[in-house]
Amino acid sequence: MLVKALTTASCGHLIIVRPQDLLNNLIGGTEKQTSAIFEIAQAKSEESQHPTVLFFDEIDGILGKPGHNDSKAEINIIKIMVHKRQGFIKWLKKEEKVN
Repeated sequence: MLVKALTTASCGHLIIVRPQDLLNNLIGGTEKQTSAIFEIAQAKSEESQHPTVLFFDEIDGILGKPGHNDSKAEINIIKIMVHKRQGFIKWLKKEEKVN
């Protein structure tokens, strides 16, 4: 697996996220799980000072096809992913300035 090789080469961590790891029948549960995954990844990166790679396996099982059956949960998951990614990029830029 290419992602595993890249993660190992960078001395980083790999978190594989499958649809069953995120999908939750409770209202807001999927969104909470999505945020939690990003928080775990950030905590691992800060603790070890090495990157953490999030690999979303079968992302179409989580989000479905664009434009088809877009549920509120799917839209919220996309928003969370974009928001967390932008926060992580800001954190990386801040770390680069420190180093």
